[in-house]
Formats: sequence, structure tokens, C-alpha cells
Amino acid sequence: MSIESIKKINIFIGLFSLFLFASCSQKEESMLLKEKFDYSNLPDLVEKIKNDTKFQKENIDLLSGIIIKYAQTPDSINGKTISDIIDREKELLRKNSMTSLISSALNSAINYRYLNWEFKDTNNAKFTVVNYAIQNRSKQDIKALEGIFSFVTNANQTIRTVPIKINQEIKSGLTYSFSTSYPSRDDDPLEKTLRELLQSKSPNLYTMWQPTSIEFADGKKIFYDNPVVK
Repeated sequence: MSIESIKKINIFIGLFSLFLFASCSQKEESMLLKEKFDYSNLPDLVEKIKNDTKFQKENIDLLSGIIIKYAQTPDSINGKTISDIIDREKELLRKNSMTSLISSALNSAINYRYLNWEFKDTNNAKFTVVNYAIQNRSKQDIKALEGIFSFVTNANQTIRTVPIKINQEIKSGLTYSFSTSYPSRDDDPLEKTLRELLQSKSPNLYTMWQPTSIEFADGKKIFYDNPVVK
């Protein structure tokens, strides 16, 4: 057998192996995914899925959660294909996971500590000043930092949110103190409540810190596309 013939056989074997691999890698989808969902047909749907081994476990788990989630608003998914509602749920879960990932990355880079507050009344202008410290726990210097500071009660009521924007270098491993102020109005009932709780050092009040963006000295960033105030 000539060398040319051996080369052709090897190429054929390689292509055939690739075809077999691709065929085995592709899971055949259940035809039930194309059916339209309707809460009134749940008994039939459950029975069909039970007898359809091509309906993957992941999709069963997702569909189970979807059925509970939209039980009070059935019209929001009735009439849509099972594939559509599962794909929509997958995308939502991915977004939630990305939010969690970004939050973990942001909080791993810095450590926040609330220090105290001050009330200032100068030239008929009243301000509440929040004093806090930021520690850079990352291995890189931080160029800029943004976040949201909140006063929250034990009843989970947010009394005040304060946007924080720091355009100052924070060296790696070091801790810096900062102050952020906002206008304080006597006719604002929530502000009045907050001041009373702060003055009495009430144990029913605590602070929350949510970083939303960090820019490092090398220009790299960690940030939310659409930050959500918690």
C-alpha cells in the first residue's frame, strides 16, 4: 500500500471519528419543548414528561421552579412554548448568578467600616455627615470607587441611602478615612427618625455598604451594568 493511500485512510478515519464524536455530543431534544404550556393541562404534561426520557433533568428542575413561581400569575406564561419559558428562566438565573459573582469580586477587594455621623448646621444649611473607612484588600492600588451606603432598621426598612463616589487613590493594603455629606431637611419624617435613632444610639439601626464599581490603577474595572440598591 502506497504512502498516499495510507494518508487518505488516516484522513478518512479522522473525519469519521470526528463525526461520531459530534453525534454523541449532541443530545437529542425532547419534542415536548415545542409544546405550549398551560396550567390547565398540568396533569397531562407531567405524565408526558414522566414517559419522555429525552426531557433532561435540568429542564425538569427549571420547569418545577417555574410552575411554582408563576402560579399566582399564570397568564404570564400560559400559551408560551415550554422551551421559551425555560430559556427565559435560564437567562434570568444567569443574570442573578452574574450579580452574585460581581458582588463577591467587589467585596473581596475592599473592606468597609462605618465610623460615626455628624450633624452640621452652618449658614442655614443643614447637613448629615457620614464618616467611614475603606481598606484596600486587593493586590493593586485603587484609582476610583463607587458605592451605596444605607441606614437600615432591624425591620428591614431603609431610612436613607447615600451614594458614595471616591476619586482618590487607595493604596493596596492600606485603610483610608472618608466623609460623605447630604442635605438634611427638618420636614423629612424619615430624616427626623434617622436622627433620633442615631442620637439615641439605637440598637435597632445598622448600616449597609454596597460597592458598585471599582477602578484599579491599571485601568481595569469591576462594576455592575445596572447597579441595584438593596
